[in-house]
Formats: sequence, C-alpha cells, structure tokens
Amino acid sequence: MRSIKSILSLLAVAAVLWLAISPVAASPRDEVREAPQAQSNLLTNGSFDADINGWATWSLPPSGGDAPCTRRTPTYQRATEGRRVQAGSGSIQLLGAPQSSGDTGGTFFAGIQQTVNVTAGKKYKFTVWATSWFSTGDNPAVSEGTGSTNIQVGIGQGATYSADPNVTRSGLVNAKDTFQQLNVEVTASGTQLTVFTYANPDSCAKHTEVFFDSASLTEVGAAPTAAPNVTPPTAGPTSPPPRALVGKLPIPTPNAEGKVIFTMPADVTIIDICFSLDRGNDPKCIDDIMKMNGLTNAKFISIGQKLIIATVAAGSQAQPTAAPTATQPQPTAAGGAQPTAAPQATTVGTKVPGAGAICVTLYNDANGNGVLDAGEGLVKGGSFSLLDTSNSAPVASYTTDGVSEPKCFDNLKGGNYRVSSVVPAGYRATTRDVWDLTLASGSTANLEFGAQSSGGTTSTTTNDTGGGNSALTRALLAGAGVVLLLVAAGVAGFLVLTRRR
Repeated sequence: MRSIKSILSLLAVAAVLWLAISPVAASPRDEVREAPQAQSNLLTNGSFDADINGWATWSLPPSGGDAPCTRRTPTYQRATEGRRVQAGSGSIQLLGAPQSSGDTGGTFFAGIQQTVNVTAGKKYKFTVWATSWFSTGDNPAVSEGTGSTNIQVGIGQGATYSADPNVTRSGLVNAKDTFQQLNVEVTASGTQLTVFTYANPDSCAKHTEVFFDSASLTEVGAAPTAAPNVTPPTAGPTSPPPRALVGKLPIPTPNAEGKVIFTMPADVTIIDICFSLDRGNDPKCIDDIMKMNGLTNAKFISIGQKLIIATVAAGSQAQPTAAPTATQPQPTAAGGAQPTAAPQATTVGTKVPGAGAICVTLYNDANGNGVLDAGEGLVKGGSFSLLDTSNSAPVASYTTDGVSEPKCFDNLKGGNYRVSSVVPAGYRATTRDVWDLTLASGSTANLEFGAQSSGGTTSTTTNDTGGGNSALTRALLAGAGVVLLLVAAGVAGFLVLTRRR
C-alpha cells in the first residue's frame, strides 16, 4: 500500500512540474493577455528596454572650427544605472563627452524620432520622460555650473524630419538630475505621424548627458468638430503661450564696408532675422550672426542693440531682400564673402535659390543596434534612389563608394520625397530601407542607413513576446518535463519490483 502511495505521489509531482513548464502555458491567447499595454502605445520600444531598436537618430551637423566649445554629434547608447532610468531596465542616453584630457566638451542639437501609422482625424498624445546630467563637476547626482538643457518633444505630420517648421513642439524644459515629463498633442491630418525628442544644451561642460525614457504615443480621441464655447485659461508665468514669428522684417542696405547693420526692436529674436533673410531653415544662420557679433548666448540681446546680420562685397549697392532673384543676390552671414542665394553647406555644384538637399549615408552597423556609433565606417556597393512622390518621378540614384559619403542630392525644390536603399550582397539592413519625408524649401535633411555584415552568425527574428522564452527554450523545458515523467515512472516501477521481492 505504501508503494502505491509513493508511486502516486511521484507521478503527481512530475505532472505538476511538466504542466508548469509546458508550451500550453504560452498559448497565443495567453501571449495576447500578457502585454495589454502594447495595444495602446503605438510606439515600438517605448521603454528603451531593447536598446534603441525601432528609433532613428538625428542631429545637426558639427559646427567645426577651432573654438573651445563646438557643436558635435552625440553618442547614442543605452543607460541602465538607476538614477538614469525612469521605469523598466533602461533608457536612451545622448552623450557629448570630451574627446581628450584637455577638452572642455561639446554641445549638441540632437534627438531621436519614430514614424508610426495612425488614423486621420484622430487626436494623439506623445509623452516622454527626460532628465540630464549637465555639469562642470564630477558628482553624478548633481548638475552644477551649467545653464539650460533646452529639452522638448514634438510631433510632425507624415514621415518628416526634425527641422520641419510644421512640427508641433512642446515648451522647453531644463530637466536636470530628476526626470520630468514632456508631452504634446496633435490631430492627425493623414495616416502617419513622426514623433521627435530634442535636446540642445546651451553650453559646453565636462559632463553633457541627456536621457529619455518611457515614451508613448496614444490616441486621445477624435478632433472636435467645433470649438467649445469656453473661455481659455490664462497662461501662468511658467507656461507662456507658444511664440510666433513676427513676420518678414525690413532689412537695411549694406554700409560702405559691406555690412548689413540691424537695430534690434522689441520682441524680435535672431530666429526672426534669419527668417527675414530666407535662412529660417538654415541651422548655421544663428551661429553665423553670433560669430560676426562676438556673441556667446543668443538670448542675451537687448532692445536697440546693433547687430551685423550679413555682409556683401565692400562698396556693393546690392540690397538684401527676403525674396532673392537670380540677378539680385541675397546676403548671408558668412563674413567677408560675396553671398549667394539660399546657401547650404552640404550641397554641391551650382546652387539654385531656395533649393534644399537630402544627404544619405550607408554605414557599417557592426553591432547591429541601428545607430551610427564611433568607429563604424562606411559601406561600399550599396545603392540609393530618390523619388518625387508628388508625381512619382525618379529624381536621382547613387551607388556608394564607402569613401565620399554622405552623398547629397542637392538643388531640390521643397516637396515630398522617398529615399530607397539597397544594401550590397553579404549585408543585411539594420534600419529602415525606405524613408518618406517632406523637405522644406531651402532645408537639408540628413538620413543614415545601417547595414551589418551577414557573414557571421545569422540572427533569426521570432514572434515570441513572452519576455525572452523563445519557442526553442519552451520546447526544451517541455522535453525536460517529459524526462521527469519518465524518471518518475521508472522509480515507481523499481519500487513495485522491489516490493514484490
């Protein structure tokens, strides 16, 4: 009798163990129930627990020069240290580290972006948590000796780019040492939206690190059919209304030295001046004006202050205007040189007034993380094609040589374009291979495409969402359960035979 009870006990224990690790516990119905939150958040990898997968990076090009503080391209990497993570196991870090022992560090204007499919006419809310360690000291818990980190978020209509002037942005925040939540809402005019994060630390420091975490894009309802009949609340001192451009300003004629001197009126910024010079989408415009006037901070400008905003050849009577023509050159802030219309540093060949450019790079994504990291070179033999989607007309094509990239398709009019890439044999794409964007007149879009050599171990994507238990792992565990049953049966048989003796 005791032998029978022992047999039954062993069989029961083995059955329980087998059921606990059987594939039945990971049925499709259970997998759907395990991740209900993913159904409301339209973003891929909003938690950043899977590195930067699903996101693209963007940044303004380095400002260069010999100045001690310059704009650089930050390093993008995953952070896991506790104070740098808002929730989950990781966040994305933008790092502007010094490049040598005597380097004072560099600033950046950069962020990340992701395009998602949405329903036209619905309202969507983009939310991100952000913080930074922006410090001249070495205490990782305290930011000291620095100004503002200038962090914000935005949503653009369609598959657009970060400098698109039509992106709806939140207010700027100076998030340091503790996470702050930023959000912005828009009503979708089409079937796609692109979300952006922005970070533009206002100075250089020993430690310039910005962190983003817990990003989500959720539907918050349909757009209202009529404005509600309520009195809008008065903005408090910490929530000023969005500032609009003041419109085209009258530009003075050059003086005898070829300098265009502008006297600052009230409520006008350098951005307004750049807009009036038709350089509103040129990221170098503010830098040029600041250099010509020896300024270190574009915000510290007073009413009545006289600024050099452009130069022309000495003695020239050319009048700077906001709408240049082929016979009337538009001055720029490039000191001492004869200006040309709508200059773009990354374009090549003869410039067309008001033309823009799309610059592409195919890089060797050695670690497969979808980000151009330091030390990763270029890839030869890939191809790009550019299509004008407004009329489905091919514009240009290019084959990479692995040396001269980025390649800029220049002299482009503002409009909608599609860039398609094909990686060479022996590589696989690690980023999107097709990029649709709206190019603003006179602007430059920089797109980076990753390719990883497939000569090593092949990575296979599965549909598993069970927190790391792949189908193979579950099969092995189920097999272990069967083995336990067999062992239990063998022990039981041994006890019976022993009992009979």
